[in-house]
Formats: sequence, structure tokens, C-alpha cells
Amino acid sequence: MKKILLLLIFIFLFCYFATAQQDTSLIYVNNSGSVVLNKSQADHFIAILPPEPEQDPNLFTVKEYYTSGKIMLECMSASRTMPLNFQGPCVIFYENGHRKQFKTFVNGVVEGDVINYYPNGQLHTISHTTDNTGKKYYLTECRDSTGKVLSKDGNGQWLNFSPDFKSSSGGPIVNGKEDGEWHGYLGDSIKFICLFKKGDLKSGIGYDAAGKAYPFNKIYVEPKFGHGVDVFKQFLNRNQQYPDYAKAHNLKGTVRVGFTVEKDGTVDNFIIITSVAPSLDEEALRVVRLSPSWIPGRLYGVPISVKFSYPMLFY
Repeated sequence: MKKILLLLIFIFLFCYFATAQQDTSLIYVNNSGSVVLNKSQADHFIAILPPEPEQDPNLFTVKEYYTSGKIMLECMSASRTMPLNFQGPCVIFYENGHRKQFKTFVNGVVEGDVINYYPNGQLHTISHTTDNTGKKYYLTECRDSTGKVLSKDGNGQWLNFSPDFKSSSGGPIVNGKEDGEWHGYLGDSIKFICLFKKGDLKSGIGYDAAGKAYPFNKIYVEPKFGHGVDVFKQFLNRNQQYPDYAKAHNLKGTVRVGFTVEKDGTVDNFIIITSVAPSLDEEALRVVRLSPSWIPGRLYGVPISVKFSYPMLFY
């Protein structure tokens, strides 16, 4: 019943946008932000509408939706294809309709204040970008879900939460930076302690569900194939064959294959993210499935399963 309801919502919204604007683009994406082939693989979807008469003719209206049909994001973009080049104010919503985050983009980069809210509508945090990458912040103010002020003007206690509020971390901030011992957890799987000095991680210890300790000095480490991505590329090139059918019919393009590098380094869950043609898709899957084990990714020192993707070129 739920699948039927979701299908009806997708059909209704697709028809609505198609009727309202013939130039509207509809893009399906998963929770990691990757484009997927169809709505059955999507966690939400993006509608990109042409400029309205009263707005900048170079900016497209972007509306992102939950599968329930509730609005998730509203912003403007200088591009109408992925990756989007956000411009101006951007508002993100919880599925209950409350505002989740407000920030401003300049040429695709976050600039100025970033304001986060709790699902009940209460203010959570205010931080401010400190460089032109939009990735470094001065932590200004933090409150709990009742409105109690935990830190102000860059000093006090800070609380971070994952989008689903199943994971959390927190600790002291001094002059807008993490400073001292922070504690956190990721669901029921990982607990960790981090020691910061003026915003820089000095050391940490992560614990898996069994209580095994893993010292670390970097919060996240990506999965790695042997000596790196270049070696993985060489491995794929050695094994890749151009299908005869594809050659005969002049089929060309880039097939993106998704897979999971498990916490023990094994590789599985192979899927086609970007399709070109069945013969090329099958060959891309065949080659990637030959991959030996990787060095697993780590989060707070603990080995984790990580979704990965790679483009297979057929030209």
C-alpha cells in the first residue's frame, strides 16, 4: 500500500510540473546526493524549474521533495543539471514542515551565517563561515531543544546531531572552535572521544559495538584500493573489454557503477547508477565484480561499510 501511495505521489508531482512548465527537469537522488536511475531507487527528488519572469533569467528555481511529497529544500541555481550551482538564500525543511536550516550561497559556496533548527522549531545552532571554501566555521551559538542557551559568542558547550538525530557529539568550544574533550556516539555502533585544541583534532579513541578500542588522528578515512584510485583504474583497464555488440552498434558512454566496501574490505552490492546500454552496463558490472578486497574505510578509527561509485568509460 505504501509503495502504491508513493508511486501516486511521484506521478502527481511529475504531471504537475510537466503541465506547469514544459522545461522543468525532474531528477531522482538518494540520501547521499547521488543521482539514481528511477524513482524506485530514490530517497527524494529534485524539480528544476525555468526562471520566472520577475527573477534573474540566469537562475533556475530548485525544489527538492521527500518521497511523501513534502518540500525538503528551496533554493536557486545557476545550472539546471547536476551538480547544481546554488545561488542566494537556501532553506531546508524537516518533513514535518518546520525549518531545518537556513544558509546563503555565493557561486555555489556557503557564505555567512548557517542557522540550524530542531524538529520542534526551536533554534539549535548558529555558525559563521570563516573562509572562501564554506567548510570552516566560527561556532557562535548553541541551544538545547527547549531553548536553553548552551554557548554564546563562541564560548560554552556545543551539541551536534546527525540529520536523523540518532547520532550525537558534543563538548566545549572556546573562541568559536572545539577545544578540549568531546564525546559522541553513532547510533548503537560506535562511541568515541576526541581531544581538540583550537579546532584541530589532536587525538581520539573510537569504540565499536563490542567495546574494542581504535585510536585515531583523523575522523574519517576513505576506503582504499591497494595503493590508491590510480591502481584501481589500472586494474579495471586491464580487465575491461569492449563488447562486440556495442562496437557493432557504435554504443559509447560512461557507466557509473556503485558498490559497497564492507568493514572487512570485501566488495559487494554492485548496482548501475548511470546506465548507457545493457551490453556496456553488463561489462562494467562484470569488471568491477572482479575487484579484490580493499582497505576498509574508518570513522572515528572504527572500520565501517562505505558506499562507493566509479565511472567506467567506453569510448
